[in-house]
Amino acid sequence: MVPVIRIDDEVWKQLQERAKPLIDTPNDVLRRILGVDKPISSEIENSPTEKEIELKEEAKKMNSSIFIVINAAGEYPNDENARNGRRLTERRVCSGIDILAPSRFAEARRKLKKGAMIAMHQGGAKSFRGKYGAGQLMAAGRVKGEARELEEKDKQDYSEDYDLTKQCYPRWPLVGIIFYEFPMGMAKQPLPKEAVPYQPRRGNNFIEIKPDDPRYAALDRWWSANS
Repeated sequence: MVPVIRIDDEVWKQLQERAKPLIDTPNDVLRRILGVDKPISSEIENSPTEKEIELKEEAKKMNSSIFIVINAAGEYPNDENARNGRRLTERRVCSGIDILAPSRFAEARRKLKKGAMIAMHQGGAKSFRGKYGAGQLMAAGRVKGEARELEEKDKQDYSEDYDLTKQCYPRWPLVGIIFYEFPMGMAKQPLPKEAVPYQPRRGNNFIEIKPDDPRYAALDRWWSANS
């Protein structure tokens, strides 16, 4: 049983004056005065503050890769494919839903974790840039929910997204789904890929730009201004 002692008002006042607000107990003060070990509450004293935790989290974000999500429709750089690609990009930004073919699904599962930073690339030849924004980054955001297998219910719940994706990729089975979020929607100032630069090739789905990549700083500035 812990002994109980009684103290007068003057001693109590002295303890209060020597205590660290919101940290020390009367016992901590007495232990410090008497030189008995360290205060029991020293772990609290040395623990990180909310602000320190927040700064560490921000630092983690600053050191995260940015994944360029490739959006394109069709295999040939013609007007129809450029138009469909723009519709698909806008839809993915607006709804936050990306319906995935097998290779895209496998890569999304491997690379895109919840909270990952993403930038949406609009596909198409440079000649379609003025009309459809081809070859530019069109929106910045994060992965809201990681990729999972596409269910029959998803085809109904997200029918507009599913039908548009199927229209753009009629030869491919659609097997997965992933969720994005874009707080600012489509960027007011798209970023031309020459400013980064990167070169999407056939089969590319998610191009990772790591913090130690020379292209990262420009991409990160644009991402921060548009997310």
